[in-house]
Parts: sequence; structure tokens; C-alpha cells
Amino acid sequence: MGFILKGQRLTELWNFTRRRNVQLLDSGEMVLNSKVTLLIRRSQSNEPNVVEVERGENLRQVLLRESLTPYQGNKKIFNCRGMGICGTCKVLVFENGEWWDKRSCQIQCFKNLEIQLK
Repeated sequence: MGFILKGQRLTELWNFTRRRNVQLLDSGEMVLNSKVTLLIRRSQSNEPNVVEVERGENLRQVLLRESLTPYQGNKKIFNCRGMGICGTCKVLVFENGEWWDKRSCQIQCFKNLEIQLK
């Protein structure tokens, strides 16, 4: 069963779907996109990496799989292996117009993210 929206309500719904990676079908149904896009910047490189991952994947695991380690120096060896207790996998995440310092092992990718590796 579909519904018809016009004017302001349709604009609000469109903006809602774009922010939440929801696709609005012609029938009026909303479907979650199964993939999200990560824009990953490395401090040594000017060229950002664009990676498309499954919704809900762990950021630390994605970075390691793509050979983009969140660790620096000997922290590649001496870390908690994603248990969330040491803080050696911190990355900068761009949200709400600001850069936030967060542990990559505690970030699940549910929306498009912009990441800066330290």
C-alpha cells in the first residue's frame, strides 16, 4: 500500500532518506542500502581512499583489510587487538562539522564516514 506526499513533506522525506542511506522506491517503500562509503585520508598522502563496505562493519577491521592500519610505530604489534581498552587505534572522524578523536575498534559503519588516519 503506497502513499502520496507533496511539497514540503516530500522534501523532508527525501532529506531524511539521504542522511540515513535509505532508498525511497517509486512504490513509496523505504529500503536500507546495504553498503556505506568511507572516505579515508592518510596523513602522508594527499590522495584519499574511497572504500565501500557493508553496513555495520567494524571500522578497525575494514582498515586492516584494506592495508590502511590505524596504528603507528610499535603500536602495530603492542595493542589490544580490537578489545577497546588501549586507545592505540584512534582515528579522526568528521561529524557535525568537526573532527572527533575516536577508537576505530568501537565504530560500526552505519552511515557514510570521512576518516583521517593519524
